[in-house]
Amino acid sequence: MNTRLKQIRTVLNLQQGVFAKELGILQQQLSKYECGFNKPSIEFLIKLSNIFNINIHWLLTGEGQMFINKSGEFEAKIKIVKLKKDQLLKVEYED
Repeated sequence: MNTRLKQIRTVLNLQQGVFAKELGILQQQLSKYECGFNKPSIEFLIKLSNIFNINIHWLLTGEGQMFINKSGEFEAKIKIVKLKKDQLLKVEYED
């Protein structure tokens, strides 16, 4: 997991200090995570996922994609979107 955490930072093109600040931790703590000296808490993993759209399953196992597409999670389920005059947005979902 520690090498994948560093890989995330590298892909995002962020220095340790900037990445750590975005996640609300000290650079020294991030360095310990990346070197494998300490393991991140579940709260840290959730924050990492929420801020940078990181797939936690990938981070823990190396399986799947690094990033998740939160904005597109429901795109495949939407069948029809209609907007008529004097009508609120109507969304129909496939079963």
